[in-house]
Amino acid sequence: MAKNELWSERDESELVEFCVEKCRNVKSPFNIRQLCEEFKNTSGTNRTVECLQTRINLTRTKIHKRTNIDMETKIKLIFALKTPIDKKFLKEICKNADVILNKRNQIMKYQERRQGGLKLNVYNNTHNPDASLKRDGEMLKLLEELSVNREFPITDVSFVNKYKESTGIIGPLNSPKLMKLQSEMEKAASDSDHDIPLEVISNSLNNILLFATKFATYSIANEDSTCLNRFLTIVETATFNMSHVDFKKKLRAHYDEASNKRIPINKIRYAIDYALEMVLR
Repeated sequence: MAKNELWSERDESELVEFCVEKCRNVKSPFNIRQLCEEFKNTSGTNRTVECLQTRINLTRTKIHKRTNIDMETKIKLIFALKTPIDKKFLKEICKNADVILNKRNQIMKYQERRQGGLKLNVYNNTHNPDASLKRDGEMLKLLEELSVNREFPITDVSFVNKYKESTGIIGPLNSPKLMKLQSEMEKAASDSDHDIPLEVISNSLNNILLFATKFATYSIANEDSTCLNRFLTIVETATFNMSHVDFKKKLRAHYDEASNKRIPINKIRYAIDYALEMVLR
């Protein structure tokens, strides 16, 4: 089969059936490329992974119209394949469930109101806690290194790409937090009308600073924490090109008291997650 051969109804059905089977117990959105690689390996198709990705992008927009798929499976597919939904379908599913969408109209949270009903949440952390903590430590270490070696601000997109490169990860990181951050940053980069009010950014930065200093303590060095002054340096580097004068004054005022204090990495993660929610909601 040539990689550019037209798709038959049977070909598309096989791909959809594969996706249906994969999403039966879905907990978080799929890595589409990995999904296509698995389909290619198990089905024996000669189509390229890129061709399969393109087909999924086309097919997923028609999922809600399929009459041979029940509603619960449709919701799982739409969630798993990160499919944008229109107002008409949103109105339909909101009759029986509470639904939260992101700016791309993709389902971030879906919860049926009936007891025992379907629950989907992109923020669910299904990873091993120890592995998650290790990954956060790796990211923080890399960010510290970049802040020392670079003379210009580090963007979120460049950091995500650098982390993927340094850890050998291919495709989007399988982390709900970073998947969301990467998605939003890519959207912002491609949308010239995407503006975040300065007041919202200032409040978010102040909350990060307040949270970090509140939970910083004089403690023995360990792998679950980092020096507060290093974290403050990272924040200052990341906001170098922003014109938030008052915030920068507050930031520098904490350097002296931060010299011997440490802050738990999980507290940093919580503070950043909270700030992102404020900025990107």
